[in-house]
Amino acid sequence: MARRRQHGPSVSFFAFQDIITSVVGIFVLITLIMMVDLVSRKGSSSTAGAAEDTLSSVISDMQSEIQDLQARSEYLFQRGKKVAGVQSLNKEEVKADMERRLQSLREQLQRAESKNREIEKSIDAQLAEQKRLQIESLKRAPEREELKKLLSKLEFLETKIGELSTEDPLVFKNVNLMGRTVVIVDLEPKKIFALDLASDQRIEFSGGARFSQFENWVKSRPLSKLHFFMLVRPGAASSHSKVQECLQDSNASFGFDLLQDGKTIKLRSEAKQ
Repeated sequence: MARRRQHGPSVSFFAFQDIITSVVGIFVLITLIMMVDLVSRKGSSSTAGAAEDTLSSVISDMQSEIQDLQARSEYLFQRGKKVAGVQSLNKEEVKADMERRLQSLREQLQRAESKNREIEKSIDAQLAEQKRLQIESLKRAPEREELKKLLSKLEFLETKIGELSTEDPLVFKNVNLMGRTVVIVDLEPKKIFALDLASDQRIEFSGGARFSQFENWVKSRPLSKLHFFMLVRPGAASSHSKVQECLQDSNASFGFDLLQDGKTIKLRSEAKQ
């Protein structure tokens, strides 16, 4: 199997080994110099035996230190070779893994940019649609106002229809009876109401002088063209007698009927309000 090519710098311990070798050489040189110096002084020194023992001890210690240094140097050299081998073997794998991660990040960035462009397009479309709706809303403002008015009228009419359904009123309009315009006379115990259908007016007579007021009003009307229709409510029997007497004295055409208490009577215009 072909060996992988190594790219980039690897760990080297050669400089450290050179330093160790130089130090060991210096120690050896110093030892030799000291031995030569001691041998040359052996004959003249009275303590040569003691110096020789000391020198032997020093040499032994230095040799021990040299051996330790050599062992340490060999350990470091082997360790450096191992580390360099591991780095050489894993460097391509680490590089390939980093390239894969970089490619994945680039793909994620591209997807994010694409998504961002889609979001921007969607926002632009929504803004354009909002602007169009605002313009359309401004154009339809008069229609909305008209619709608001119609809804208000419809609500009013529904309310009136509800009131009419609840009250169940009698609504009179301008009708003729044998060529005469009908005038409704609503008799209550203390009030008299005349509903003139021709003029669509309600006239009220109240108080103690209501009968004389009603008589004067009747005499001012064109009696030959009118028919008075009296509606008598409970408790208004005495009022009915006096009003009927007034109409008889005026030679007016009239009729009457009983009306239950609480019944509402309205003109056509009043029912539309």
